[in-house]
Amino acid sequence: MHDPPSVVVGLMHVELHIPLCNSLKEKRSAVRPCLQHIRTQLNLAVAEVGDQDVWRSALVAMVSVSNDRTVVENTLNRARHYFETRRDLELVDSRTEIL
Repeated sequence: MHDPPSVVVGLMHVELHIPLCNSLKEKRSAVRPCLQHIRTQLNLAVAEVGDQDVWRSALVAMVSVSNDRTVVENTLNRARHYFETRRDLELVDSRTEIL
């Protein structure tokens, strides 16, 4: 019998500050394109998981799955870099777990 394939799961939470938002509508306009970019360009599962009713704050979770730890780490690092380089928001904190 074959050994089951190895699976590496990476989970990253990023806490964002969106200083120019004055409403939830403006927040959605800032966050939604970011989530879409992460989905389509980095092929990550992503969702806003916290601070949904706070105008200038967002908590976003992203998940990567692969059989290679390096691929998972690099993909999540690219996602963090994307948020770090956005001019319309600030990356306050990020936490990564590799399972």
